Amino acid sequence: LDPADYPDGVEIDAFDSVAAHFSGKYKGKVVGTSRLVFPVRGRFLMETSEEAFELPEWIPRASSAESSRLIARSFTDDEGQNIRQSLLLLEASCRWSARQGLTHWVVASEKRFHDWLLAKGWPFIPLGEPKMYHGNITVPVSLELTSLIAWFDSRP
Repeated sequence: LDPADYPDGVEIDAFDSVAAHFSGKYKGKVVGTSRLVFPVRGRFLMETSEEAFELPEWIPRASSAESSRLIARSFTDDEGQNIRQSLLLLEASCRWSARQGLTHWVVASEKRFHDWLLAKGWPFIPLGEPKMYHGNITVPVSLELTSLIAWFDSRP
């Protein structure tokens, strides 16, 4: 995104009003954000742009959301502990989703992040081939939330 398009420093779009927003804090400072966008008229955000993905019909849209706008940093805290804020945000939003009755996420995941998560054992369900999407090589995937929660629960 071009920062010049957002002179007030706030990037918003029409889907913000139909999204659940999350933020992660460390010592009182926001260190990451994400959102879950719910389908509008049966379509996910990633199906609506010029670079849209065509998603399969089997996705249970009434009980799914699109995980998007994950912006987080990893850092080392005062005790030398590596804090992976992105995983903490994803875990919190996953558990929140399940409590709300959602069963699936769809994600347009940056390929590097996708490959890193895949190497860690994330239970991705491929939805198509990687392609350019908002300036990045992106992989369309789905996640069944009970499988993802099991992955989080299996971590040390």
